[in-house]
Amino acid sequence: MFLSSLKCAFRQVTALILIGGLPATIWAQDAQIQSPAPAQATAPQSPATSSSRPFVVRDYTQPHRAFPNVIAPYTPTQVPAPDLTNTPRIEQLLRDGKIYLSMDDAVALALENNLDIGIARYNLGIADTEVLRSKGGANNFFGVPTGIVQNTPGGGVGGLSGSVGSGPGGTSAASGGIGAGTSGLVSTTLGLGPEITSFDPILSATLQEDHFSQLSTSAFSGAPVVKQNTGTYNFQYAQGLQSGTNLSVGFNNSRTSTNST
Repeated sequence: MFLSSLKCAFRQVTALILIGGLPATIWAQDAQIQSPAPAQATAPQSPATSSSRPFVVRDYTQPHRAFPNVIAPYTPTQVPAPDLTNTPRIEQLLRDGKIYLSMDDAVALALENNLDIGIARYNLGIADTEVLRSKGGANNFFGVPTGIVQNTPGGGVGGLSGSVGSGPGGTSAASGGIGAGTSGLVSTTLGLGPEITSFDPILSATLQEDHFSQLSTSAFSGAPVVKQNTGTYNFQYAQGLQSGTNLSVGFNNSRTSTNST
């Protein structure tokens, strides 16, 4: 009886010792697991880039107002010069000697450094000016197919090219209303518009001196030999202006002298 009680007490003490020793081991493992790992070097974020270059679309179909400046409709319109400098976006992408380039940045750089796109943007303004010229009654202007005619299809009314329309859709039979261009918005190089005048001043002069002698056939003439001298002195100044006006100033002078009387 005593021996069984002793064994039971020994088991209880052993269990208490084991239970008391377990939390220390568990706490040590938790401390090792929860200990922070050494920080790893992370790549710096790509710098924020600025927005693309601003492109302002201006409406050139409206002329200058004549009030209060009455000569404003005849003055040229100033077009901003193209930006031919390199985009500053590439400098903003540099950091610590490395380029942090995303797909959007690569596309933006390709578009901003393309001079063909910058030149093609002028076609928008050129198309507007042709609309303005057509409102003023211009017969030939760029970007319009020569096969287009007036009124209904096959109406037989001469169109912009002066031909009689007999084709489908109000076009002439020859060209079918198809205008050949230069793969752009307007045909600025292959159009049928008027030739651009020379902006350089041109000064021309015509000097001529004629001497004419003839025997007199009349007994009542003042001299047996009729002499006639004719002098021509003409001067002209011409220059084309940016407003589309051609300035021409001329001075014509002719002098004739004779001894017939």
